[in-house]
Amino acid sequence: MTATITLIAKTHRHACLAGMTGHDARAYDDRIGEYVEYLRDELAKDGITLEVNEQDIAMVVSYRVEADDYEAEQAAHEAYQSVRGFWDWY
Repeated sequence: MTATITLIAKTHRHACLAGMTGHDARAYDDRIGEYVEYLRDELAKDGITLEVNEQDIAMVVSYRVEADDYEAEQAAHEAYQSVRGFWDWY
């Protein structure tokens, strides 16, 4: 399986901080780098590469998947969704 997940950083931050406080924003900003490394390591166990897009903003989802075929794409979505989210990890 060859798949790459691209985390859309600005959208991920917005989704994680929806309804949160300024204190939570500082915690997110302080720890997001560590979380990305955790996410990268977890996805690598399934042969998935993680990239981070710092420039774009997505309207609905905070990541996108590119894969060789449909099965690899579905497996990448499942792998991403099985990894603890930022606040569960934090």
